[in-house]
Amino acid sequence: MKKEPVESSFRFWQARAVESFLRGVTSYADQMFLLKRGLLEHILFCIIDSECKSRDVLQSYFDLLGELMKFNIDAFRRFNKYVNTEEKFQIFLNQINSSLVDSNMLVRCIVLSLDRFESQTDAVKVAEVISQ
Repeated sequence: MKKEPVESSFRFWQARAVESFLRGVTSYADQMFLLKRGLLEHILFCIIDSECKSRDVLQSYFDLLGELMKFNIDAFRRFNKYVNTEEKFQIFLNQINSSLVDSNMLVRCIVLSLDRFESQTDAVKVAEVISQ
């Protein structure tokens, strides 16, 4: 996947296949397997840094990112480490805003995950997860 051009149809179908694999009951082990191989950072590069304009490809990235981050605090921490400047965060938000229908699964994942993190323990507050 990493060797294909950013807007490649092959990359689109690979992202769809991995996202389908992750969909359903959340498997922390499967998520961590992919996180340790740099998939989250690669997807964020494609969304933020590559200036990808294809709506279909962007939707596949958003969906895969949502499944990769779903209920996984380690993924949120990696996200925060990659999106480490206001500029990157604004580009990310602009991509979401310009493709709100395509990014809705990611937005729902983020909201539900943050709610779960906060309800699981008093030690983890949403502000801490977002700011780490």
